[in-house]
Amino acid sequence: MGLPDNWPDTVHLLCSHYLQDTTGPVIELTRIDGSTFYLNPDLFEVMEGMHDTHITLTNGHRYVCAETPALIIERIAEFRRTTMGAIRRIA
Repeated sequence: MGLPDNWPDTVHLLCSHYLQDTTGPVIELTRIDGSTFYLNPDLFEVMEGMHDTHITLTNGHRYVCAETPALIIERIAEFRRTTMGAIRRIA
């Protein structure tokens, strides 16, 4: 998957960060059955910590995962550091 040649160089540099990363702009989470799935933290609307963690996205879809809210927040913070670091390197 590549980018159109007519896009500005800054867009190529920023997007190449996501294209090289196998997970893209998402965080990895674990279902209760142990399988993994990926969500874009920009779409999180509500996160509820019960026995499991329930995440509701802005489109209304709900997900249940085994990670604690604290661990998910830590992963989101790392996601933000990574994406903001890529933007700062380009600027």
